[in-house]
Amino acid sequence: MGLDPAVHVGSITVNPITVRTPPVLVSYSQGAVTSTSGPTSEIWVKPSFFPGIRIAPSSGGGATSTQGAYFVGPISIPSGTVTFPGFTIPLDPIDIGLPVSLTIPGFTIPGGTLIPTLPLGLALSNGIPPVDIPAIVLDRILLDLHADTTIGPINVPIAGFGGAPGFGNSTTLPSSGFFNTGAGGGSGFSNTGAGMSGLLNAMSDPLLGSASGFANFGTQLSGILNRGAGISGVYNTGALGVVTAAVVSGFGNVGQQLSGLLFTGVGP
Repeated sequence: MGLDPAVHVGSITVNPITVRTPPVLVSYSQGAVTSTSGPTSEIWVKPSFFPGIRIAPSSGGGATSTQGAYFVGPISIPSGTVTFPGFTIPLDPIDIGLPVSLTIPGFTIPGGTLIPTLPLGLALSNGIPPVDIPAIVLDRILLDLHADTTIGPINVPIAGFGGAPGFGNSTTLPSSGFFNTGAGGGSGFSNTGAGMSGLLNAMSDPLLGSASGFANFGTQLSGILNRGAGISGVYNTGALGVVTAAVVSGFGNVGQQLSGLLFTGVGP
């Protein structure tokens, strides 16, 4: 006894689709806006190697600036239509026979204009060229099974990575990012410590950290090339070690309780 059934699938036709857009009217208005400045203190630059220089005096504030009202529009966009051309897949029937043999003849999706000319004088339009799909043939697949045949288990390992939020991290707690070490709980690239984010930040005690930015060393840091604790900015150094907060911000400062540029010592 032999079985050789066949399934014939006819062509699929998609009719043209037309989308109509309603007209749009857009306008915008803005009332007058008045801004008032607040008071400011004097601004000084006090490097350690020469006397301080006042670069801006104090101001009592109260100056006002008014931006006038304006109106834009209305902008009118008339209604329009967008037409997607129809097509047929395929032009000839698909024949499926058992044992499995599948032939899908080639077909063409015609080109056409998909974006109509836009209003406002833009005259923008676009379309797609015809797309030719060649014939696809899946030949018969022979399958021979015996009653006493045992199949499985089948295991085909090719490549795999364990579930983890990052790659190459060796932290105690989960970390995202790449090649981080220490207590973990952070993100970024090649950081060492706890709660680190950014690039190349480090702390000598792997259980401490909480730094972000680039190439900082210590705890509670943000910015670039800072060393110590409780520091933000660029190239600052705290005087209280890498655990006790020195409260320094700005650029090139060395000490504690400093803010600004190139200060040294203890601030107020």
